[in-house]
Parts: sequence; C-alpha cells; structure tokens
Amino acid sequence: MLRLGKTKNHPSSVLHNKDVLKYKDTDMSVYRAIVEANEQHQDDAALIFMGKRISYKQLICQANRVADIMTSLNIRKGEMILLGANSPQAVSILLACSKIGVGVMILTDRTTSELFIHAVSDIDIPLIFCTNDVYLRFSENNAADELSHIVILPYDKPIGEDCSDKEYSESSSNICTWDVFLNFKITECAEEVWGGYFPLTISASTGSTGAPKGIVMENRSYIALEKIVRRAGFDWNRGDVLSATLSTGVVSGTSLLLLVPLMMGLTVLQHPRYPGKYPFATFLKDSALYRANILFSPPSLWLAMIASFSGELDLSDVKCAYTIGEAVSEVEYNTITGFLKEKRAKDRLRNMYGMSETNSMVTFAPYNLKNPVCAGVAVPYNTVSIFDHDTLKEKQYGETGEIFIYTPTAMREYIYDPKETKNFFIRDEEGRKWVRTGDLGVMNHNGELTVLGRISQRFVAPDGKCVYPYIVENVLKKEPEVSCIKMVNMMYNGKNVYSVHIIPNQPITDKDALAEKLFAILSDCKDIPVLPKLIKIRDSFPKNQGGKVDMLKLSQEKDDFIDCSNYAVK
Repeated sequence: MLRLGKTKNHPSSVLHNKDVLKYKDTDMSVYRAIVEANEQHQDDAALIFMGKRISYKQLICQANRVADIMTSLNIRKGEMILLGANSPQAVSILLACSKIGVGVMILTDRTTSELFIHAVSDIDIPLIFCTNDVYLRFSENNAADELSHIVILPYDKPIGEDCSDKEYSESSSNICTWDVFLNFKITECAEEVWGGYFPLTISASTGSTGAPKGIVMENRSYIALEKIVRRAGFDWNRGDVLSATLSTGVVSGTSLLLLVPLMMGLTVLQHPRYPGKYPFATFLKDSALYRANILFSPPSLWLAMIASFSGELDLSDVKCAYTIGEAVSEVEYNTITGFLKEKRAKDRLRNMYGMSETNSMVTFAPYNLKNPVCAGVAVPYNTVSIFDHDTLKEKQYGETGEIFIYTPTAMREYIYDPKETKNFFIRDEEGRKWVRTGDLGVMNHNGELTVLGRISQRFVAPDGKCVYPYIVENVLKKEPEVSCIKMVNMMYNGKNVYSVHIIPNQPITDKDALAEKLFAILSDCKDIPVLPKLIKIRDSFPKNQGGKVDMLKLSQEKDDFIDCSNYAVK
C-alpha cells in the first residue's frame, strides 16, 4: 500500500483539492473525436507527406473504406491486427481500427520474432499492413504464412497517389498490394463502435530498460491526453504545422505527435521512413520548407542534427520547440536553444517528461518556469510525487526518490504479462492507482521535477552504498573536454562493473590521457564510493527507434574500452 504524506510539504497534497477527468469525459473513440473536431474543416490539411497536403476529408474517407473492407473480411471488435509503417496509409488504418474497435499491434525494430510468432500463432491475428522491408524481416520465420491477409504498403506515396511494390500480385495466396486491398469488394459496411474503453494500440516501449514490452493503450488514453494539452494552455491552434522526429512506431509518435494534433485540427508533417535511412535525415530542412510551427525531438537527436547541419535555415515560423524522451543538461539546453535563436525561432527549448506507459507526457515546461533545464511541472489532471523506492513512503520536497505518477492517460496493461502489469501499478491509501516509473527524481517547492536517471542503473558497492549514474555524469559534465556522457552497468570478465562512455567536444588523439584525467577527477570526488572499471571514448551513442540513447546496447558492448585498473587513486 502506498503511504501518502499529509502535509503541504508533500507533492501529493494537491490531490485533495484538484479536479479530475471523469469516465464520461474520455468515453469516446479517437476516430469519433477526429471526425467531430474537423466536420466544419474537412478541406484543412491533416497531413503533409512527400510534398503533398492530405485533407481531413481524404484521410477520413480512406479510413471509412478501410473499416468497411476489414468488416467485410469479418474482422470484428476485440480482434487485433499488425501494422508496420510510418505513412498516411498507417494513419487511416489506425482511424479505421478505432472506428470498429480493433486493436493495432505496431511493429518496430524492437518487436522480437518471438512476439511476432506469438501474435500470429497463438492469438490468431488475421491481417498485417506493412512495408516490404518489415514483411521480409518477419517472413523469414514462416509465421507470416499463417496470416490470412498480408497487405504491402507503399513507402513514399501520399493518399490519392496510392500504389505499391508490383513484385506482389493478386495471384499470391495471402499477399496483396495496398491498391489491390483498397479495391476489395465491400460486402458489409462497418458499424461504428462507441466509447473509449477498448484497446487501440499495442506498442513496444522505447525506454532505457531494453525490454520491449507490449504497452496496451485504450482510446480513452488518447482522449484524455488531448484534453490535458488543451487545458495546459499549449499554443497549438488549428492550421499549425507540427513536425517531429518520432514515428508512429513510438508511443509518443502515435499519441502526442499524431492523433492528439489531429483531434485539435493541426497539420502533421510526416517524415517518410525508408529502409536503412533515419526519419530525421531532412527534419530541419523539411520543417523550414513547410513552415512548421511546432517542433519535437529528443535531446540526442537535436544535438546530432545540429552537429551535422550546415547552410542557411529559416525557422522563424517556429513558435514552440520541445525536447522529449530524455533529460537535458544545461550545456545541451544552451546548445539547442542557441541554435533555435540563431535560426530565428520564436521560442526557447521546452522540456517534457513522461514514459510510454503514461502515453508520453506528464510534466511540461510552462513559460514562467524558473529552471528551464528541469522536466517541468505536472500537467493538468496529473499528480507527480517522489517516494522511497523500498519503503513506499512519500518523500518531501527536495528529497530524492522514485517518481510516481497519478494520471488518467496510463496504459491498460502489458499484453500477455499480468505479473509485470501488477508490479507496474500500485494503489494508495484511498484506492487510487499510481504508476511506478523506475526513474529517480527530485521535486522542489515550485513543483519543478528534475529527473536524475533510472533506479535500475544504480551500482551497489560491496559495502551496500549506491552509485547512481547521474552523480558520476554530473561531475564529468563540468569538464570542458566532455560533450556527452552516459554511465551503465555491464558484465566484464564475469563481474558486475560500471563503465563510463564519453563523447568528447573535439576529436581526441590521446584517448588514454583523457581517460586517466577523468578517472582522477572521479577518484577525487567523495560522493562516488566506487570508481568505474572502464572508460570508453567514442564518437556517438547508439540510438533506439525513439531517438533515445540505447542503454541496452551500451551495456552489451565489449570492445574499445580503456581499463582503469592501473590508474592511481587519489
């Protein structure tokens, strides 16, 4: 049982006098919300893709046709389909499934073959929509043969110019192109399902845990998030163009950066994802070309794009620029904000914090935020507090502990995993259900949250003392030679040690000398009871599909480390 503090020194005290979203406020499908919000604006652009503007009328018309075809194929409420694409066709498929109550399992680079086989074989999924490269990846295990229908989507064709890879013909037993699918004979029109409490998406987390759990989001989670964005006073208005590096394969890419903007009448600039290419390759240029007003990207991608960009760029139409998915340091914040200012954007960088299981966002940086580097304050209808990870007793302002969240946007469950679902949620003394984030954080008296890292990444010394990555990282971030730093646990010669990964500000010729200097700095810090075993000087960090640093891959690396065992300890 979660033990809440009873004084104003505890963040949860706001629960006693705050308003909440009621069931009836979110009991609507995403399809119905988008249709009703845009009934009087059907000619407005919903999407921009490959230079073409796709209207709300075109998008909804195609969604209705897809819903009719799926109904004619006897796909009903409560069933599940697979989707692997980042395109306007994928958006119409999502809306069609919301209309008829079908869940969409979104395939990404983190979807394992085991999960794919389980979905196809054990759940009897009848249909997959995907691009050719996704199909080829999963067809190797022959599980795709059990699907009744495989529809190959085009990589780079907007709605209205649909055509697909002609390698696949109508004569194939269970494979057809998107064009052929759209011409399927309709024998039964779709009946719209009303309400919001049925699953819409099943997505893999892109967090730092390395565990691609299937996160089930109901329609009501998306409806609640839209109401939160409106209530928070975001400067998002009909006709604004939103551009983001995150695709529909990421929870926030589906929710905050796609379906929520469409509910608000915005235009979403979709960046096509080709095999072997990154979706953010032309992000900055396209954002300027299509006069985007709202930009989203994780800090590491902001920095990568800034470092590789050259030439003129006019971002004077940008009125909101956000970082999402990772904590941002003061140096990183100043670099990104300086770039935006140089390119004539109208706003500084604004930080957010959330997790896939809470449908992306639970804190944001308002205009009057005192500390722009922190994760911001809780959004409306949400409560964020700090608890002791072991005793579950609420901490006071200024004390470090695990971040817990009370939110109406929380997931329904981890699919096929009731044990992990149960462990993820915890009820308080009054029966309210909180989310355990696994993140370490601290909150000041202004309600500003600072995220310090993952609790699971702490290193426990033989004497029981804990070393948290943020302590080591904060020490070395102050050094002029260091641009970015990550610390991870790893197995080395059969022992659990921690390694420090450094990206230098400039190319380094003597990596050993830099490693020895950084080790000496750490050994002189009394707050670090256990020194790193390994240091690695590198050019870049591996990224997951969400654009965040892939901590799992870092922990699995074995080569090019500098062993610190022989360095002198001060």
